[in-house]
Amino acid sequence: MQMDNLESRVALECKEAFAELQTDIHELTSDLDGVGIPFLDYRAYTMRVLFPGIEEHPVLRDLEVRSALSTA
Repeated sequence: MQMDNLESRVALECKEAFAELQTDIHELTSDLDGVGIPFLDYRAYTMRVLFPGIEEHPVLRDLEVRSALSTA
């Protein structure tokens, strides 16, 4: 009898906790609906991963290519 009561209380607590978590998740997803997930373009992301905290780096400059075919 005592085990049945304990089992019932634990089951009830689990149901309540699950319902609370579902409510929290719903509130979170409703907050994100209009915002979307922020992301960086490939270049900005790789620079932050490979060189964190460095704003000026030779890799960041655009490559200047001179066409040797146009002068020949």
